[in-house]
Amino acid sequence: MAAHNKPSFTFVQNIVLILLVANLTARTGSATSTNELTTPNIIVIYTDDQGYGDATCLNKESKFSTPNIDRLAQEGVLFTDGHCSDTVCTPSRYGLLTGRYSWRTELKRGVFQAERKCLIPDQRMTVASFLRDNGYQTAMVGKWHLGMDFPGTRTTRDWSQPVLDMPLDKGFDYFWGIPASMNYGVLAWFEGRFAKVPPIEYTSKKPNKIALDDYRIMPPYDGSASVKDASPTGNFSGKLEVAPDFTDISCLDRFTTQSIEWMKQRNTDKPFFLYLPYTSPHKPVIPMDRFRGQGKAGAYGEFMIETDWHVGRILDFLEKEGLDENTFILFTSDNGPETTWKKRKELFQHASNGPYREGKRSIYEGGHRVPFIVRWPAGIVSPGRISSSLVCQTDLLATLAEIVGDSLPNNAGEDSQSFLSALTQVTTVNRVPMIHHSSRGEFAIRDKQWKLVMGSTKKRKQELYDLSNDPGEKHNLFDTQRERAGTLQQKLTHIIRSGRSTQGNPVPNDTPYWDDLFWMTEAEYQQPDQAIQSIEKKTKIHRLASTRRSVFDAFAYINRLPEVPYEDESSEDFSGRIFGRLANQEGRILLKSPPGMSNLAYEGFKIFIQSEGNQRVGNCAACHTLPDFTDDRSHSVQPRMMKVPTTSLRNMNKSSQVLREIINQKIKYAKIKQKGDAPKISDLYSTIRLDQNDVSALVAFIKILQDVPEQRFRQLILDSEVFDPSGTSE
Repeated sequence: MAAHNKPSFTFVQNIVLILLVANLTARTGSATSTNELTTPNIIVIYTDDQGYGDATCLNKESKFSTPNIDRLAQEGVLFTDGHCSDTVCTPSRYGLLTGRYSWRTELKRGVFQAERKCLIPDQRMTVASFLRDNGYQTAMVGKWHLGMDFPGTRTTRDWSQPVLDMPLDKGFDYFWGIPASMNYGVLAWFEGRFAKVPPIEYTSKKPNKIALDDYRIMPPYDGSASVKDASPTGNFSGKLEVAPDFTDISCLDRFTTQSIEWMKQRNTDKPFFLYLPYTSPHKPVIPMDRFRGQGKAGAYGEFMIETDWHVGRILDFLEKEGLDENTFILFTSDNGPETTWKKRKELFQHASNGPYREGKRSIYEGGHRVPFIVRWPAGIVSPGRISSSLVCQTDLLATLAEIVGDSLPNNAGEDSQSFLSALTQVTTVNRVPMIHHSSRGEFAIRDKQWKLVMGSTKKRKQELYDLSNDPGEKHNLFDTQRERAGTLQQKLTHIIRSGRSTQGNPVPNDTPYWDDLFWMTEAEYQQPDQAIQSIEKKTKIHRLASTRRSVFDAFAYINRLPEVPYEDESSEDFSGRIFGRLANQEGRILLKSPPGMSNLAYEGFKIFIQSEGNQRVGNCAACHTLPDFTDDRSHSVQPRMMKVPTTSLRNMNKSSQVLREIINQKIKYAKIKQKGDAPKISDLYSTIRLDQNDVSALVAFIKILQDVPEQRFRQLILDSEVFDPSGTSE
């Protein structure tokens, strides 16, 4: 529909009624009541750069075996559509621990160095702090990579002072591990805030003779070196800081041993949470000698076999201690495989990315679809299942909240949706749209089987894939499915602007607009409170300084009403453009409507919007004049204006009979005013053009304008469907 052509309110027949936005999955309602179970122990085993194809339970053509990872799947639920929240270390770890996408923070691209202000502020809820507040003892053993505050600088270290802004400040009672990936240095075996042997020596990366394009961190080290301080973001040049007793090959063994020691010394009267982020199979790929020669995928396969063996050590300990039955284990990886997957596929015919496209850092499936397995014998129904539910690592927090029977506050776990029902029932999780993000700042949105890739700031080419038929993302359907792509883009924009993807009040992101959001303007990217004001401004209706909402507000919101008429656009054309906004290529009109919008109410809405009226009440004179539709309060119609009694587009809980009487009275007053002066009747009545045939429709429309609580307003939008104004659907 051309913007300047006079529109018609006659709509074509047979508009297909489709559900545009699915209901959010409730965080409660599992078949097996968790109250019947003892609160489980919880272990998260987090591998580093393990691809989807690096486990035999997911890749029958794998060139090495992973019997212990396979055991987790055989005794639990194997999610074949599980994702990390980003495609590199730091942001994925943030998402796992906070239930929130990392791109909402200052980190828009790449990863942190070892030394930097922690990406998780102290006031941000984490899985660890949540569980600790619910009676758990919490520990982390392994690689952190979210930033730490080391004493002094690279040139002024004082290792007698404690490390700050680290796991002990983010909900963990105990920490044993290393600060980040080994290529970023400050390598020592830290326990708590101190390293027994501090990193007072220096090293460069050494050659790795057994792996592809790799390095080693191993003695001998240098006792001194010429070093410079790092930048404020932690970037530095020169040699790495390292402790004399540190060696790369010991990481997996020491992490597993220390985890078992901590579990042995735990308080047996309290449940525990252990976060065990391994450093494998991330570089340096350096398996212990006992695993050399195993498998048929070179050193990488040997390293994965060793990783699997350490997983078996954890399982054996749990079984020996009688803890395996009621211990919830999540096994997953922080991103897809390192780029050496290409050479590995060529040399060994092993596909670390499975059937998916590309790997680590990429916006495509190989970058973020990863092993995702949950084992919990006491809580899982029909173990050994394969689930096709779409799940994300951000969902862990909400899932554990449901397990322990506690709720999350509005400003926590904003992108976390519980998948407990997929464990305690043989069912599929109906997840809200998931946002994917690459290390280069690219965005994609996944909704059901559809995935829209937005492109990059340099290459702004959108791609649309039907993953149910094209898991390898080989066939771009964007040109033939532009309407679907447009809907997905709207959902992506809404999730970014709202500060959350799950149910709850909007919350701000941590930063203003950034360049990677190139498909929207800086003006369109607004914090939630500003966005609400902007939407209200667009409609010019119900302009009250009030937080209350009605069905009409939802109707206006989801249809994205134009803000102002064009210069030469009549009020009638402007009204018509509202309805033509979503016209598709066949000329059909798709209106998204919240529950309760009947055909009769829709006719009333058309009458309402077409009516002429004084701008002071925003084309509302048809049924919206004092005193019958005031809430008896004073409001500021515009910012900084004095408060005055103001009309409100609501039915004020009036019955249909009373509404009919009010409208009939308005018609009567309008006719009187139009015939003569009638000074006692407001001048606004002179603009009303109604007759008795309009009354029933107007009553039906006004009847749905009940106030709804703020927390229900979002649900009205989520429950919206495509509305068929003709009354006929296919």
